[in-house]
Amino acid sequence: MVEVRRGMGKLTARTILRRALELDVRLRAVDDVAIEIEGRQVHPGVWGLAILNAFAEPRSLADDIRSLRGAVTGDQDLENLDSTIRKLYGEGVLCAAGGAKGALRARGFGGAKIHARMLDDRARTSAFLKAIAEVVQPGDVVVDLGTGTGVLAVAAARAGARRVYAIEASGIGRLAREVFAANGVADRVTLVEGWSTRVTLPERADVLVSEMIGNEPVAEDILPLTADARIRFLHPGSRSIPDALDVYALPVTVPAEELRRTTFSPGSVRDWSRWYGLDCSALEKAFAAEPRSLFVLPQEARNWPALTAPVLLGRARLGGGAITGPIGEFRSTSVGGVDWLWRERMSVPVETRGLLNGILVYFEVQLSPRVRLSTAPDSAAGTNHWTCVVWTVPDAREVHPGETLELTHAYTGRSRPRVGVRW
Repeated sequence: MVEVRRGMGKLTARTILRRALELDVRLRAVDDVAIEIEGRQVHPGVWGLAILNAFAEPRSLADDIRSLRGAVTGDQDLENLDSTIRKLYGEGVLCAAGGAKGALRARGFGGAKIHARMLDDRARTSAFLKAIAEVVQPGDVVVDLGTGTGVLAVAAARAGARRVYAIEASGIGRLAREVFAANGVADRVTLVEGWSTRVTLPERADVLVSEMIGNEPVAEDILPLTADARIRFLHPGSRSIPDALDVYALPVTVPAEELRRTTFSPGSVRDWSRWYGLDCSALEKAFAAEPRSLFVLPQEARNWPALTAPVLLGRARLGGGAITGPIGEFRSTSVGGVDWLWRERMSVPVETRGLLNGILVYFEVQLSPRVRLSTAPDSAAGTNHWTCVVWTVPDAREVHPGETLELTHAYTGRSRPRVGVRW
């Protein structure tokens, strides 16, 4: 085989390659694949998708060609396969394992923006650092699930961990590796590139650290991913940060200007028709089918009138052990060993007179025995970066003390959690 040099590397049959971590791929026709990397487009031809799939995990050039040989139809096809691999290597789409590159995009968890917001949230990051210092003991093996910028992995190493496995699927992981080195812990922190459900570790761990709580608390699959990690990565009796996650609902009065600015209403259609001299009535049916929700920083909702006491929707015991809470009022399930309790319907007494037009959902998380973090409107920190989902009530009406509301909560683990109200 002809050797190809790219930068300081040399491509041979034994070179271990993997695809770059951040790629945009578009399939425009059966054999017309467009790969965008660092602002350039690369067209690999008929072998493009097969090669990208084959190098999803590190493997040698020789192993790849052997695995694909059954799909080769002749010597020319084999030559096309070989030349396409070399072209993708030359363009940076394939990289030597451990040096996988790709533009760090300003979007998603592979980009810088979301991580900057999380680090700017001093309450969030400081709470996790305190919990790690409290829970991690000298000599522990720690798994950091979705390490991101690597800050929590560094904290675990500083707390005395013998080894930290920092798992990350996006391109931000290569910057985390530099953070490990800059803080003098690169000898004890191992970056594991890939999805946590697809990687393996050489030893069992004592502590699981995971910050995968979304604006909708369980929407980032914290339950199944934590369950999978506990089963495959941890010793029995291991510790978790966080240990428990509680999700609450709060019936509120959403200011009219907030609703008008962020959600659709029939009044919007009437305004558009009047403003632009068009009949926009056909849009009402289509827009009405969209989920009626908005997202707001809880500190910005601090002055919204709350009409009932907070309602506990569900409790996830991420650290295992006994389930606590009023079991009789809940239905329960288990996702791979992580227990999740929720109420499908609940009666809630009204405490304050007001217009019920929204249900705000927030969470409280027990990171360690001494550290708890909340996104409740009356207690969220000013630096908090999480937003709360607010489900709007289509048939909003005024409620009074002495009335009882029936809240509904639906979460199957396969769809977006939904909260509503019945009169």
